[in-house]
Amino acid sequence: MSVDWNLLFAQVGGTTVIVVAVAWLTRSIIKQGLSRDIETHKANLRHQVDSAIAGLRIHDKDRTEAHKRLFAFAKRVGNETFPMAEDKQGGFRRVMASDYWEKVQLDQVYFSDRAAEILDHFEDMYTCMKRGELVDNTADEVEGFLDKEVFAQSQELSAYARSATHTLRTAVQQSEAADAASRRR
Repeated sequence: MSVDWNLLFAQVGGTTVIVVAVAWLTRSIIKQGLSRDIETHKANLRHQVDSAIAGLRIHDKDRTEAHKRLFAFAKRVGNETFPMAEDKQGGFRRVMASDYWEKVQLDQVYFSDRAAEILDHFEDMYTCMKRGELVDNTADEVEGFLDKEVFAQSQELSAYARSATHTLRTAVQQSEAADAASRRR
């Protein structure tokens, strides 16, 4: 029996070409499908990241505004209750009534535990001052608060609010400096 080598190579070669073509076609289809899946996944991830960044920007803006309100509140309390002030109680009550309720009070979620503790103490003392039935029992406590605590604590709140917005102030100052430099050119 004689082997026809040409025929054998033709058949094996033809089969090889078909196998290679099927493999290439299969690879192309899989690659195209994976490429589409990867692009879809990348687009979904980009959307999630963009949404998260937008949420952080909104939160950061709200946090900054809350600290600005806290700073203004603390400065007003400090001005009304400085050690030589004549009507510390009246000044404290006015600032609490105008700046604390429904403003700084609602911003406490953005503040440190210490700031919230001070604000809670302010609220307790304000309540003691406002409620007539508590005046007799809390007069010494209120007097001690007004003479020894409120001014120092308002200064502490002011320093805290200022440090919390330090990054923003630095960025604004750098931006203003860059604008001024570009205008000089």
